[in-house]
Amino acid sequence: MIKLQNKPPKIENLNELKKYLQMALKVELTTIPPYLLAMYSLKCKSTHVTETIRTVVVEEMLHMTLVANILNAIGETPDLSEYNIPKYPQETPIEEENGLLVMHLCSFSSKALDIFLAIEKSTPRSEINDFVQRDVNFRSLAEFYHNIKLALIYFTGTYGEEKIFCGDIKNQISKEHYYQGGGEIVTVKNLTTAIEALNKLVEQSDSEEEITMGKNHFEEEVSHYERFLDIKMNYLEEVQTYKILPHTSKDYKEYFKKASLLSLEFNKKYTRLIKLLQDAFSGEQAKLIEGISLMLALKNEAQNLLNMVIELSNGEIYSAFPTFEYISEGY
Repeated sequence: MIKLQNKPPKIENLNELKKYLQMALKVELTTIPPYLLAMYSLKCKSTHVTETIRTVVVEEMLHMTLVANILNAIGETPDLSEYNIPKYPQETPIEEENGLLVMHLCSFSSKALDIFLAIEKSTPRSEINDFVQRDVNFRSLAEFYHNIKLALIYFTGTYGEEKIFCGDIKNQISKEHYYQGGGEIVTVKNLTTAIEALNKLVEQSDSEEEITMGKNHFEEEVSHYERFLDIKMNYLEEVQTYKILPHTSKDYKEYFKKASLLSLEFNKKYTRLIKLLQDAFSGEQAKLIEGISLMLALKNEAQNLLNMVIELSNGEIYSAFPTFEYISEGY
């Protein structure tokens, strides 16, 4: 069994390791609504752009599932309760120039693609810091997951594999439960398979070579960063989008009031999706395919919102849009 002599400073104990894995689950979920909204907001559905974003979304669902399998393997229930659901604008644990990177809901644009490139940015393996200090932020998802992997190796070597990997194997999502279009799932039952799962997450964001264009950008081995960069460089000028009011606008409350009924219907289905995923990650694996199908079907409710024209009191006109909000029990 692999052993690590030094404990990663960022993750000091098992409880912190579990906290970071729950954070990873939230990070992966945090990327999905912005990607979906960018795809929905395209007026003329560019086949290449739409299909590229759709494949990335399905792969993000795979990443969520891999994290959930690791959590279940170490005896920790994946948490998709209201507390762990992103609320936009949503901060991430990844550093950028002016602090932590924040994910926003906005229409497809150069600005949106810049945010997507920032969260998916590639990091050469030689530049990944093995031991990020407690007062230093992660520079990329690759670095984030690499430090989680090192912590898992360390604590497994310290306490033993049987104590760390104590979860019920019945809660694992396996190949038979997962839609294969998003990549290959890993059933996690020991350190070896946990490292395999984490390596898939690290490899999506690291890079040993320069970015190259002209590849088949629907293939799994092409990073999300490369796919979004390809769109920005080659397809940005081809598309028209719906005009969406930013969350930060002072007119947002007036805007939302006018769109509230359709928005509520969308958010009810989004909440249903989250609950299906929670059930799937808690031993009811058959609900995963239902959840993925519902995620892809949300576009109908999203289109109803985008087709709704809202004129504000100042005369400005916008399209309504989905806010991806979790509806609390008893609403």
